[in-house]
Amino acid sequence: MSARLIVLDVDSTLITSEVIELIAARAGTQEEVARVTESAMRGEIDFGESLRQRVATLAGVDESVFTEVLAEVRFTPGAEELISTLQGEGWTAALVSGGFEEVVAPLAARIGISWFRANRLEVADGRLTGRTVGPVIDRAAKAEALREYAAQLGISPPIVWPLAMARTTST
Repeated sequence: MSARLIVLDVDSTLITSEVIELIAARAGTQEEVARVTESAMRGEIDFGESLRQRVATLAGVDESVFTEVLAEVRFTPGAEELISTLQGEGWTAALVSGGFEEVVAPLAARIGISWFRANRLEVADGRLTGRTVGPVIDRAAKAEALREYAAQLGISPPIVWPLAMARTTST
């Protein structure tokens, strides 16, 4: 059997929530984060700038927030079963996220996924600094991760069916 790969986003896909909003709620900056997100959705700023602005509002939050958020997040109904079933059929599952590795890594471990890529939040003296570390995982970085994962499995070229973007038309 040839290798098969499924790559999923995390926030509002694998899980039902947006992690940055959960952290912002604890920082008291949820409204500001929502305004920046809306600006990005309108195309006024790109994802990298949006991420920078939103993460800046999290400065000072205790790193225990990751444990709190992990206790709160829920898998989207059927997500765990989908991953388990596909893995049982020999598929490799991977995650790519514009969210944060500090939450993505433990979620991936819970469902037996070892391949993932996500942004990292900088922590100093037990508190978020309001900055990220390393490359920004944006749309281009997600596409690159897909290509890399496919290449590792010998899948070339990767066949992509963007389920989240599938649309139906009515007459």
